[in-house]
Amino acid sequence: MPLAALRALITGHNREILEMIGGSALIALVLLTINLQVVDPAFRVIEERQAVEDSDRVVADLEREIQVLAGLARDWAGHDGACAPGGALPDAAVLSVESDIDLFACYDASGRSLGYAVHHPLVGGLVVLRALIGDPHPVLAGLDPVREQALPKDGLFATEHGLLLLAARPLQAGSGSGPSSGLLLLGRFFTRGDVILLSERTRVRAELLDRGQLQGFERELFDRLAATGDRQPAVVGSSAFRLLTNIDRKPIGVLRSAVRDDMTVLGRQSGQALSFLLGSVALVLLLFLVVSRSRARESRRALAASEARERQLQKEKSLGRMAAAIAHHFNNQLTAVMGFIQLAMHRPPPRDSEDRDLTEALHAAERAAELSGLMLTYLGQSMVARRPVDLAACCRRCLPELQLLLPAGLDTVIDFPEPGPMVLANDDQIRQVLVNLAVNAAEAMTDEAGRLELSVSIEPAAEIAAHHRFPADWQPRDPVYARLGVVDNGCGIDPADREHLFDPFFTSKCTGRGMGLAVVLGLAKAGGGVVTVESEPGQGSEFAVYLPLVGLDGKSP
Repeated sequence: MPLAALRALITGHNREILEMIGGSALIALVLLTINLQVVDPAFRVIEERQAVEDSDRVVADLEREIQVLAGLARDWAGHDGACAPGGALPDAAVLSVESDIDLFACYDASGRSLGYAVHHPLVGGLVVLRALIGDPHPVLAGLDPVREQALPKDGLFATEHGLLLLAARPLQAGSGSGPSSGLLLLGRFFTRGDVILLSERTRVRAELLDRGQLQGFERELFDRLAATGDRQPAVVGSSAFRLLTNIDRKPIGVLRSAVRDDMTVLGRQSGQALSFLLGSVALVLLLFLVVSRSRARESRRALAASEARERQLQKEKSLGRMAAAIAHHFNNQLTAVMGFIQLAMHRPPPRDSEDRDLTEALHAAERAAELSGLMLTYLGQSMVARRPVDLAACCRRCLPELQLLLPAGLDTVIDFPEPGPMVLANDDQIRQVLVNLAVNAAEAMTDEAGRLELSVSIEPAAEIAAHHRFPADWQPRDPVYARLGVVDNGCGIDPADREHLFDPFFTSKCTGRGMGLAVVLGLAKAGGGVVTVESEPGQGSEFAVYLPLVGLDGKSP
């Protein structure tokens, strides 16, 4: 599409374009609000619930590991020779490899150590735990119910070498040589490898972090959870945090599990799909609304233009009937007056003073007759003979007279081709049209830098402007027409005056009789043509007279 055509299309639909831009912006804002306020929060809630379920699954798997250890402790505690005084303890390395038991410790009823061994699988040998140093051992601080009330106890225990899964079971007095009561401790270090296996089993990336491994906001979160005792997971960003407690139910760290982002991705995709669907529907409805409103405005404008055209036609018809009657009666009376004056002027002398009076009376009657002739010309009822003439050649012959009538400093651009289009008219009619339009344009230019363009061309009927036609009901009958154009860069025409331009005796100037443009219209109507006007205040005017083409024989080619 040519740039000029695109610019014209945009200029002609400014209001519709602004409505589409404003409506699209509103739709985008609404969809963004829906995404931010409805879709995203909804999927975030689902994501948090899923994170809680993942954390519960990890805790359940961890508790199963503790229960496995607890089952081994129960079996060992039921064996009479498990913690016999003076008996040999199991080999710690063998126990760690074959039974996944890294800590083995026995205590009598008073809490005195009967023996212990600690093997760390990552170190590959025995290690010393501060919890097993001293008298009594610090590890026994929370295990009194096991020794005193024979209650089993299981859970986590934080050490300097990492977290231990710990199971404590009472030793019952047997029929053999074992102690009457006591305590058996079995433990297993929960290493990085165990965490990886746990993550693979639960399909949740998880880490067990003791208090010493926490930093920044994680340390603050741990302190808040420890202060409230809240065991429910707290979802922060892309991780869920759950408080871990030791075998004595005291906070020792957190379980950090990754929040799966599949819900976020699904939410984003769903939001995009919903936005696309709703946006498409909304844009279609918006387009329908804008088009409907535009058509309604066009219909109102067309109705108003039709009503104005009808009023103009009725006015022209009534004015034409009145003007024709007046002109004919006036012309008849003037003919009689002029005849009697001429008879009086041919009487025998003496008649010098009478001749002067009769001569002035004759000139006045001739001027009145000329005016009535102009009225008939406006009505398209001129009786002047017409013949095929070259429109451009006629215009060129008018240039000397036109130069005398136009201001000296006016920049005049002439485009009269040779040969020009043939039309059915006569030289005097063409002269009146060109002179009246050119003088009218010159009077509209008060600036010294005025520019006047005069041109003759041939144009297709489809390119003749459909609005601001005079007569308003004119319709083209031929495929092409001869065009006489007059363009100025003057003050333009007020829209209120545009419909009255060709009314007889209408003028916005102080000089002239107001018949110049009326004669132009009459000559165009007499030749089966039309006059178009394009003008805006302050942007100059363009008048164009379109006449049917004829051949040398006076018929349409």
